[in-house]
Amino acid sequence: MGRQVKRVPMDFYFPIGASWADAEYDKHCATCPKEDHDDCDWPHMDGVPEGEGWQLWQTVSDGPISPVFATADELIDWMCQPVPKQTQDKRSYVSGNRAYPDMPWDQGWRREIAEPFVKCCGWAPSMVVANGVVMDGATHAVKTLEPSK
Repeated sequence: MGRQVKRVPMDFYFPIGASWADAEYDKHCATCPKEDHDDCDWPHMDGVPEGEGWQLWQTVSDGPISPVFATADELIDWMCQPVPKQTQDKRSYVSGNRAYPDMPWDQGWRREIAEPFVKCCGWAPSMVVANGVVMDGATHAVKTLEPSK
Protein backbone atom coordinates (compact mmCIF):
# COMPACT_ATOMS: atom_id res chain seq x y z
CA MET A 1 0.00 0.00 0.00
CA GLY A 2 1.50 3.29 -1.00
CA ARG A 3 2.20 5.83 -3.71
CA GLN A 4 4.17 5.27 -6.90
CA VAL A 5 5.33 7.45 -9.77
CA LYS A 6 4.71 5.82 -13.15
CA ARG A 7 5.95 6.89 -16.55
CA VAL A 8 3.03 6.60 -18.95
CA PRO A 9 2.29 7.86 -22.49
CA MET A 10 1.28 11.51 -22.65
CA ASP A 11 -2.09 10.54 -24.13
CA PHE A 12 -2.66 7.76 -21.57
CA TYR A 13 -6.12 7.91 -20.07
CA PHE A 14 -7.42 5.78 -17.26
CA PRO A 15 -10.00 7.17 -14.82
CA ILE A 16 -8.52 8.72 -11.67
CA GLY A 17 -9.43 6.57 -8.69
CA ALA A 18 -10.25 3.49 -10.78
CA SER A 19 -8.39 0.18 -10.40
CA TRP A 20 -6.17 -0.95 -13.28
CA ALA A 21 -6.13 -4.49 -11.83
CA ASP A 22 -9.94 -4.61 -11.70
CA ALA A 23 -10.17 -3.38 -15.29
CA GLU A 24 -7.67 -6.03 -16.41
CA TYR A 25 -9.64 -8.69 -14.52
CA ASP A 26 -12.88 -7.59 -16.17
CA LYS A 27 -11.19 -7.62 -19.59
CA HIS A 28 -9.85 -11.10 -18.92
CA CYS A 29 -13.23 -12.43 -17.74
CA ALA A 30 -14.85 -11.18 -20.94
CA THR A 31 -12.51 -13.29 -23.06
CA CYS A 32 -11.57 -16.29 -20.87
CA PRO A 33 -13.55 -19.49 -21.48
CA LYS A 34 -12.88 -20.79 -17.94
CA GLU A 35 -15.86 -20.63 -15.63
CA ASP A 36 -13.73 -20.32 -12.48
CA HIS A 37 -11.33 -17.43 -13.03
CA ASP A 38 -9.37 -18.35 -9.89
CA ASP A 39 -7.77 -21.07 -12.08
CA CYS A 40 -6.48 -18.49 -14.54
CA ASP A 41 -2.83 -17.64 -15.03
CA TRP A 42 -2.62 -13.96 -13.98
CA PRO A 43 1.02 -13.13 -14.84
CA HIS A 44 -0.12 -12.54 -18.43
CA MET A 45 -2.05 -9.41 -17.44
CA ASP A 46 -1.22 -6.39 -19.55
CA GLY A 47 0.95 -3.88 -17.76
CA VAL A 48 0.42 -0.17 -17.71
CA PRO A 49 1.88 1.23 -20.94
CA GLU A 50 5.18 3.05 -20.55
CA GLY A 51 5.90 6.47 -21.98
CA GLU A 52 7.30 9.94 -21.41
CA GLY A 53 4.55 11.26 -19.12
CA TRP A 54 4.61 11.43 -15.32
CA GLN A 55 1.68 10.19 -13.21
CA LEU A 56 1.14 9.41 -9.52
CA TRP A 57 -0.56 6.11 -8.70
CA GLN A 58 -1.97 4.59 -5.54
CA THR A 59 -0.76 1.02 -5.13
CA VAL A 60 -3.70 -0.12 -3.00
CA SER A 61 -6.15 0.14 -5.90
CA ASP A 62 -3.38 0.07 -8.49
CA GLY A 63 -4.81 3.12 -10.18
CA PRO A 64 -3.87 6.71 -11.03
CA ILE A 65 -4.53 9.53 -8.60
CA SER A 66 -3.17 12.35 -10.75
CA PRO A 67 -3.45 13.49 -14.34
CA VAL A 68 -0.53 12.76 -16.69
CA PHE A 69 2.09 15.51 -16.75
CA ALA A 70 4.81 16.25 -19.32
CA THR A 71 7.53 16.79 -16.71
CA ALA A 72 8.44 15.67 -13.22
CA ASP A 73 8.28 19.31 -12.10
CA GLU A 74 4.66 19.63 -13.27
CA LEU A 75 3.73 16.52 -11.27
CA ILE A 76 5.54 17.93 -8.22
CA ASP A 77 3.67 21.25 -8.59
CA TRP A 78 0.37 19.35 -8.73
CA MET A 79 1.25 17.30 -5.65
CA CYS A 80 2.05 20.48 -3.70
CA GLN A 81 -1.33 22.11 -4.40
CA PRO A 82 -4.21 21.94 -1.91
CA VAL A 83 -7.33 20.29 -3.22
CA PRO A 84 -10.24 22.76 -3.68
CA LYS A 85 -13.24 21.98 -1.45
CA GLN A 86 -15.58 21.39 -4.40
CA THR A 87 -13.14 18.79 -5.76
CA GLN A 88 -12.60 17.11 -2.38
CA ASP A 89 -16.18 15.84 -2.30
CA LYS A 90 -15.87 14.38 -5.81
CA ARG A 91 -12.47 12.78 -5.16
CA SER A 92 -13.02 11.53 -1.60
CA TYR A 93 -13.30 7.91 -2.75
CA VAL A 94 -9.65 7.96 -3.81
CA SER A 95 -8.19 7.63 -0.35
CA GLY A 96 -10.33 6.44 2.53
CA ASN A 97 -13.03 9.14 2.51
CA ARG A 98 -10.42 11.92 2.30
CA ALA A 99 -9.49 13.72 -0.87
CA TYR A 100 -6.02 13.28 -2.28
CA PRO A 101 -3.56 14.67 -1.46
CA ASP A 102 -4.27 13.45 2.08
CA MET A 103 -0.85 11.90 2.53
CA PRO A 104 1.51 13.23 3.49
CA TRP A 105 -0.35 16.53 4.05
CA ASP A 106 -4.00 17.51 3.69
CA GLN A 107 -3.10 20.80 2.04
CA GLY A 108 -0.68 19.30 -0.48
CA TRP A 109 2.74 17.77 -0.16
CA ARG A 110 5.66 19.83 1.08
CA ARG A 111 7.99 20.55 -1.85
CA GLU A 112 11.04 19.32 0.07
CA ILE A 113 9.37 15.89 0.22
CA ALA A 114 7.54 15.85 -3.14
CA GLU A 115 10.59 16.72 -5.25
CA PRO A 116 12.96 13.96 -4.01
CA PHE A 117 10.04 11.53 -3.85
CA VAL A 118 9.28 12.02 -7.56
CA LYS A 119 12.85 12.39 -8.79
CA CYS A 120 14.64 9.82 -6.60
CA CYS A 121 12.34 7.47 -4.66
CA GLY A 122 9.44 6.86 -7.01
CA TRP A 123 7.61 4.67 -4.50
CA ALA A 124 6.84 4.73 -0.79
CA PRO A 125 4.44 2.92 1.51
CA SER A 126 1.49 4.84 2.93
CA MET A 127 2.87 4.80 6.46
CA VAL A 128 6.04 3.77 8.30
CA VAL A 129 6.81 3.24 11.98
CA ALA A 130 10.52 3.83 12.57
CA ASN A 131 12.05 3.92 16.05
CA GLY A 132 8.56 4.23 17.52
CA VAL A 133 7.67 7.25 15.38
CA VAL A 134 4.73 7.05 12.95
CA MET A 135 5.22 9.00 9.72
CA ASP A 136 3.99 8.93 6.16
CA GLY A 137 6.04 6.68 3.88
CA ALA A 138 7.15 9.45 1.52
CA THR A 139 8.74 11.44 4.34
CA HIS A 140 10.50 8.32 5.61
CA ALA A 141 11.73 7.40 2.12
CA VAL A 142 13.13 10.89 1.55
CA LYS A 143 14.76 10.95 4.99
CA THR A 144 16.56 7.69 4.19
CA LEU A 145 18.12 9.44 1.19
CA GLU A 146 19.68 12.08 3.44
CA PRO A 147 23.17 11.31 4.77
CA SER A 148 23.30 10.50 8.48
CA LYS A 149 24.31 13.36 10.71
